[in-house]
Amino acid sequence: MVSLLAGLGLGGLAVALAAQDTVSNLFGSITILFDKPFKIGDQIKVLDIEGAIEEIGFRSTRIRSLNNSLVTIPNSIIAKEKIENLTDRKYRRSKQVLTITYETPIERLKFFISELESFLQNKENILKDSVTVKFNNFSAHSLDVLLQFDIDTDDATKALKIQESIFLDIYHIAQQLKVEFAYPTQKLFIETIK
Repeated sequence: MVSLLAGLGLGGLAVALAAQDTVSNLFGSITILFDKPFKIGDQIKVLDIEGAIEEIGFRSTRIRSLNNSLVTIPNSIIAKEKIENLTDRKYRRSKQVLTITYETPIERLKFFISELESFLQNKENILKDSVTVKFNNFSAHSLDVLLQFDIDTDDATKALKIQESIFLDIYHIAQQLKVEFAYPTQKLFIETIK
């Protein structure tokens, strides 16, 4: 009789835990449906997963990840996490660090920075107040110039095309000004003993 009661107690505990999980997912679903942090087709980032929403169910949400796998996340977890809706952006940020060789004369570096800033300020589809072109770091292999701007579109494909065009123009400006980009190198000094 005691073992039967113990068995019922364990069974009841298992049912209670399963019901708790179901109720938790149901409340997560209700939160998602009312808050609407995303909709089907939106590109989101939650936890360490980035992808497009394929289905929002009562128990879970399915996300097609960037490597094309289907990830199912319980709604109770999604409701508790920070969700970044990548589709809902008004503009697209582009941030790049240009690594310039240490052999570049300072006046040429200043002129290069000035030319890039002027170029970006006059470029169509760029939010003017978002433009940053600053020499910001002495790294181990290069003089680093921070290049940052916002592209005035919410379309990811269009933003990539605009960014590519800008990067090609920047590369052309660098070639014209004889500014060389650095890559990791090491110099070896050999001292001779007399």
